[in-house]
Amino acid sequence: MPNVLQMILLALGIFTGLSAHSQTVVNGWVKDKTASPIFAANVYFKSDPQKGATTDFEGKFSIAVTSLYDTLIITAMGYQSKEIIGSKMNQEYPLNIVLEEKVSRLKEVIVKYTEPISEQFSVVKVDMLKDVYLNPVAQGDPLKALHIMPFSTNTDETANPSFRGSQADRTRIIFNGIPMMNPVRAANLSNQGFFSLLNPEVIGKQNVYAGNPPLTFGNTSAGLVEVETKRKLRANQLKISTHLAGGGLLWSQKISNDDSFIQAYTNYQFSDAYVNIQPTYLPNIQNFSTKDAGLNVHLKASEAVEFNAFNYLIDEGFQGKNIESYTYKGNTSTERLRFLTINNFKVYRKKGTWQLNFGASTDNNSYQYGNKYRHKICSPVPLYKL
Repeated sequence: MPNVLQMILLALGIFTGLSAHSQTVVNGWVKDKTASPIFAANVYFKSDPQKGATTDFEGKFSIAVTSLYDTLIITAMGYQSKEIIGSKMNQEYPLNIVLEEKVSRLKEVIVKYTEPISEQFSVVKVDMLKDVYLNPVAQGDPLKALHIMPFSTNTDETANPSFRGSQADRTRIIFNGIPMMNPVRAANLSNQGFFSLLNPEVIGKQNVYAGNPPLTFGNTSAGLVEVETKRKLRANQLKISTHLAGGGLLWSQKISNDDSFIQAYTNYQFSDAYVNIQPTYLPNIQNFSTKDAGLNVHLKASEAVEFNAFNYLIDEGFQGKNIESYTYKGNTSTERLRFLTINNFKVYRKKGTWQLNFGASTDNNSYQYGNKYRHKICSPVPLYKL
C-alpha cells in the first residue's frame, strides 16, 4: 500500500509540473497607427473571455496562454477589433499590436426651425397685399388694417390702434425694436391721426399681439404691434403714383445682393385741384399740404453682421375757415414738422445675438384757433441695448 500511495503522489506531481510548464504568459503593446499607446484596451482569449487583461497607460498588457490553438482578441472603443491565432504568436518576443480607427457614420440629421409658441397661437400676421392693399377699410395703411381684427375696439377713423377697449396711446408700436410714440400723421389736438407714418412698401413683417406680447418686448395689457422693415429685396423697383391731390415716388435698388439694398420714397399732397373743383362741398377748407420723405438702408456686411437705418421726415399743414366749436366760429391753422430716425446694428453669434438699437424723434406742432394756442413737442427716444 505505501508503494501504491507513493506512485499516485508521484504521478500527480508529474502532471502538475507539466501543466504549470505548459501555461506561459504573453506580453505586448497595443497602439494606433501613429504609434500612440491605447489605454484600457481589452485583451482576452476567445475560449475564456472572463480571464482577460486590460492595457495600462503605456498600452502594455500581460496575459496567460493556456492553449496555442486558441485565438487572442483585442478590442478598444473607437477602434476596429483584431484577432490573432495562438499558433502564429511568437511567445519569445512581446507582441506589437496596431488597431485601426473605426469610422462610424451617423444617420442623417434634419434640423428644422419652428416658430415660437407666441407666434403660433397669440399672433396675427398682417399680409401686406390682402390686409392692406386689398382691404378698403385699411385705405393702404398698415395700422388702419387692424380695425377689422376681432380684438380691435377703435371707434373712430384714426390710424391709432386700440385693442380690447384700451385707449389708443396704451397700445404700443415697436418699429425695428424701438417704441414709436404717436405713429400717426394729419393729427388733431388729441394726437389722433387719419393715417400712420408707416409705408407698407418698406415693411417686411407686422405681427400683432392682442394680449401680452413675449417678454422680449416687456409686459403690456393693451396689446402690441411689432413692425420690422424688409431684410431682403427681391427686385429693383421704380414706382410713380399720381392722384387729384398729389403724387408719390418709390425707388428700391439692390446694392450688392438681396441682403443689401436701399429704399427711398417721397410724397407730396396739395389742395389746389382738390378744393377748387368742389368748393361748395368743402366750404371750410382753405388749403392743406403734406410733404414727406423716407429712406431705408439695409446692409449685410457678412453672415454675422447686419445694419439697418430708417429715416423719415414729414411736413404737413392745414388752414380752414368758419370752423365751429361750441359757441365760437373762426379760422384755424395747424402745422407740424416731424423727423425720426431708427438705427439697428446686429451681430449674430452661435450662442445668441448682440443687438444695439438707437432711435430719436423730434416733433414740432403748432395749432391756432380762437385764443391763439401754440403747442410744441420735442420727444427724443432713448438708446436701447439688448
